[in-house]
Amino acid sequence: MKHLHDYKNENFYLSLAGIVALSKYTRIEINGVLAFRSEKGNPEVLEDVQDADFNRIKIEFIPDKEIFQDVILNYDLLNNLLRRFSFLNSQLKIKSIDQSKNEKQINIFHYPKGLSEIIDYELEKIFFYYSSVFKLNFEKKTEFSYSLALAFVSSYWVKPKLKIYANYKETVLGGSLLDGIFQGLKKFLNEESSKRSLKLSIKTVKLQKHLFLYASVTGELTYLGATRWKLGTPEVQTEIKEFVYQELKLYFADKDSQVSGILDILQEDI
Repeated sequence: MKHLHDYKNENFYLSLAGIVALSKYTRIEINGVLAFRSEKGNPEVLEDVQDADFNRIKIEFIPDKEIFQDVILNYDLLNNLLRRFSFLNSQLKIKSIDQSKNEKQINIFHYPKGLSEIIDYELEKIFFYYSSVFKLNFEKKTEFSYSLALAFVSSYWVKPKLKIYANYKETVLGGSLLDGIFQGLKKFLNEESSKRSLKLSIKTVKLQKHLFLYASVTGELTYLGATRWKLGTPEVQTEIKEFVYQELKLYFADKDSQVSGILDILQEDI
């Protein structure tokens, strides 16, 4: 909060600096203590919270009407954004209140299982909750924080769904995180294929036909292209590849028949 005017010389979407700059008034409470406020873009730090345990943060702000002269707030769209943040952070709990109408509406977003709850929802929505061959869900932390949930389904007509996020922004062009996940999957499946003396070429396009995949990473990341829609952090690709590979080995340690079933499905796709 003490360096609002500069964040590594890059755009920082939905940052505190952005909220302050675009607000008539902003106030932030941390664990019930008023720590920060600003008026018309002028910040003031009231308490030093550098070493505090941030387990309850409350942000209030009023958009500047001189900047947003014709804004019409859509509560449903805002809730979609808040829901995404809650899915991507299993420790986050968001309570939103709409007081713009005569009847007050309250929503609470809290998903303790994180991204895996999206996978369950997607499978239930298309009546395929019990048709998945396997589901994998894990969180890892190095200098980056990872969260991944995927389901492998056997059906040929189910449309795959891949959603990859970097610092809460969807990287629609993929990049390091998505590439590393597929490399980890292929490393494991190719290894299992060799054990069975199968000549199976496992390609990404073949795998993704059977996947529901949600993954996110946060940290000091590098992006490719002006749109920042493709992640370009080599360390992320290397780490997630090994994480996925090791998690699959652990998951299938006593499930040899399931591995054979997956390989059979991929062979049928040739």
